Amino acid sequence: MKKIMFVLGISLVATATTFAQEEKKSKLPADRFIEKLDTNKDHKLSKEELKDHKRMAAKFEEIDTNNDNFISEDEVTSVLKKKRKMSAKHHREMAQKRHEKVRSTLSEIDTNNDKQISKAEAEKSNRKRLVENFDKIDTNNDGLITQEEMKAVRAKFKERELKKRKS
Repeated sequence: MKKIMFVLGISLVATATTFAQEEKKSKLPADRFIEKLDTNKDHKLSKEELKDHKRMAAKFEEIDTNNDNFISEDEVTSVLKKKRKMSAKHHREMAQKRHEKVRSTLSEIDTNNDKQISKAEAEKSNRKRLVENFDKIDTNNDGLITQEEMKAVRAKFKERELKKRKS
């Protein structure tokens, strides 16, 4: 009987632990954010609770869209959604700038306007790294660097930079 009770107790503890872990995983970022700062456990944030969180405190009135002097989970979720949209917009803008930079670089160096860079044009441009890496960039070995080859180099460079940041 004692063994059965012991095994039953262990099973109960294991089950409770599993449920607690699942509940923690299922919480949304807004829930977790509020849980960290909600000192009185009323599931909303007051100005007082945000006094040490300067950015949120500074934007309290903006975030508190229903003007009840508390920030709710829905209001935090709304802020997080806006932030994600802004981040996506920023990434699109940065990609566009990179594309324009490739085009600009080509047009600056491409003195005969054939949309390609010859080795002679690269040497005249005084771009040391371009001259040093010309043969690596010219992947089809035709003696010319095209816009596609420039894009490929930039993509490889970006990939290397991302790997460096992760490690």
